[in-house]
Amino acid sequence: MKKGQSAPIIIFIIILIVGIGGFIIYNNSRSSITGNVVADNPQENAVTNQKNCKEIQVPYEDTETYTDNEPYTDKECENINLKAIYEWGQINSVCENEICDQTQSVCAEENFWGNCIKFEEKCIHKACTKYRMHCNLNIENIDDESGNWKIQGMSSNRNTDATANIKSVDVFVQARRSAIASWDFLYDAGENMGCSYNLIEVPTKQVCDKVIKYKVETKC
Repeated sequence: MKKGQSAPIIIFIIILIVGIGGFIIYNNSRSSITGNVVADNPQENAVTNQKNCKEIQVPYEDTETYTDNEPYTDKECENINLKAIYEWGQINSVCENEICDQTQSVCAEENFWGNCIKFEEKCIHKACTKYRMHCNLNIENIDDESGNWKIQGMSSNRNTDATANIKSVDVFVQARRSAIASWDFLYDAGENMGCSYNLIEVPTKQVCDKVIKYKVETKC
């Protein structure tokens, strides 16, 4: 080859070698990403971030509710009967129907010579066929409050134990005082009778005591 023809060939070869080298360098720079460069692919970014994150515990404030038994003072009340003492007072029987069961003839008129010319019957003994018994029940209120007692006055046959209602008696008794409930009834002669009673209603009073109770409260 002549000297004048070889120069263009050499220049061509040099340009070709330079072009190939630049192409290789360019491709290498595209395929490798350094730590300072963020990839354009979102999926690659997510994977990279997950690898770089870690879970940690941090303190925080919150409100919690709970229940608690709280004591409190309450008042419990009940009704109780007034205290009293019951004693029989004076009990007596009075005749209500009296008849003459025995007579005797006596001279009612005499003549001049002293002879009885007229006789008449005179009662020498009387008997009672009906009696009235008076019953008195003493009620002594030993409590510190007044009240009204209701008594069922009754009669009682001591031979047969039979009783009969006679009368309902209301008696108001002051505190620390006494009062009498009274009733009466008729009975035949020969019956062995007495007084009896039932308490129908006893007055009451309210008595209260302080007690400790508990209630459930919600607290925060």
